[in-house]
Amino acid sequence: MANKKPRGIRKRGENWYVNFRRPGIRKEVCVGPNYQEALALRKEIKAGKTIRSLTIQPSSRNLTYSEAITEHWDRHLKFKKAARTMKCNLNTSERVFGSREIHQIDWQEIETFRNERLEVVKPSVVVKELTMMSAVFKRQIKAGRLVENPVTKVDLPEFNDKRELILTDEEFRRLINVEWTVKDNGGTYQKGLDPHVKLTLLIADYTAMRVGEILNMRWADVDLENGFIYIPVTKNKERRMVPIHDELKKILEANKTQSEHVVNLHGQGVKNINKGFRKARVEAKLSNAWIHDLRHRAITRWVQNGYPPNLIMKATGHKTYSAFNRYSNLKGDDVQVLVGKKKAPIPFVTLEQLRKVG
Repeated sequence: MANKKPRGIRKRGENWYVNFRRPGIRKEVCVGPNYQEALALRKEIKAGKTIRSLTIQPSSRNLTYSEAITEHWDRHLKFKKAARTMKCNLNTSERVFGSREIHQIDWQEIETFRNERLEVVKPSVVVKELTMMSAVFKRQIKAGRLVENPVTKVDLPEFNDKRELILTDEEFRRLINVEWTVKDNGGTYQKGLDPHVKLTLLIADYTAMRVGEILNMRWADVDLENGFIYIPVTKNKERRMVPIHDELKKILEANKTQSEHVVNLHGQGVKNINKGFRKARVEAKLSNAWIHDLRHRAITRWVQNGYPPNLIMKATGHKTYSAFNRYSNLKGDDVQVLVGKKKAPIPFVTLEQLRKVG
């Protein structure tokens, strides 16, 4: 029978660690890559005979911050759905710390980095950057190259990320039906939103689904008869179902094709609609509009209709009320709903209204 590894010893990355306690405090010492040395230190600690200086030994291989980012990307980050966006949040810190070895970067320097960034970008951006930096250092701790994360010692800036402004009904109709003049071979013609972009925005406005969820929709996940959309893969990694409004059902039926993708371009799936949305936003003179505003609109509409928050959260995928509240943009007169007074919720754009505009 193989010898069982004694308690209090574990391996992380290339190194062995020994756990022990000092009055009321649990500590961990990195011994290095030699297992026998870890065993010897463990025996000394148990016998109370150790005279070694119980300090962390640096790894024999210290990466630069840029190398640590590359490792984090190759082994973890690139497999995330929002990989590119998350990687962008590391660009500025890499320019500042890229050539430095990771064990040389201390929390005071990161605090200075935070303060300088707050002078040029919003607090919410700084929080994202520090969060991604922290993830890079966490990986190095797991690999045994570091024993503490300097980012955790830096206070994150406080901010309120609730967006108060959402598109009005008139603004949304203007966005959906916007047209602009395009020059072509000496002539001109009128162009509007491509059908796949328009369909994506309409589904978002009806269902509060995230754009990524909409673009991943398959007809196999849409039950028009029973009135729901099944979402197998979500941001929170939990499956959920979203109700289909009767008007949305008409729109979906009118846009059904032979493609397996609900939103498609020439039968193929669509990866993003950013370019088309940005163009329409400019032409409709709605420069402050975001695609995500439609999720706000849909959630606010459900709240205005008096649906219980816990049911809305099941449809939207929110796990906490704090996250949910960032999306329910109730104004002063909306609160009248809570005291029994009627207020018309945000209206929908119907299939007939789309046909009128053409």
